Amino acid sequence: MGVALFWAVLIAVLHVIPGKNLSFIKLDDLFQLDKIFHLLVFTIGTWLLFRALKKQYANAAFRYTFIAYTLYGILLELMQGFCIKGRHADLLDLIADIAGVTLALWLNQKFYQSETIKSKKKDYFC
Repeated sequence: MGVALFWAVLIAVLHVIPGKNLSFIKLDDLFQLDKIFHLLVFTIGTWLLFRALKKQYANAAFRYTFIAYTLYGILLELMQGFCIKGRHADLLDLIADIAGVTLALWLNQKFYQSETIKSKKKDYFC
């Protein structure tokens, strides 16, 4: 859970840095890279949170993770739009965030199913 929390804080810090302070990255020139960045950081964060929650909330981890990270993306975009000078809310960023959440949960579902199948096979043969 500690790594998942660290990752969430890192995402928040990156969201509050004013755009002018990111002059070494020309986001206007790399528009697609910005969306890929959002997708990747939310995929990683969602993956980490799901893996932490599934131990404690096996049946509800999927739903809790989806709700938490989707609301987190909405909150960060709203903060950028209303609270942080030099930043603005972007619907396409939010869509990329939610796509990252969905991708991570889909990957986790595939991965988790294969773990479950392997453990059942072990139990069956032992």
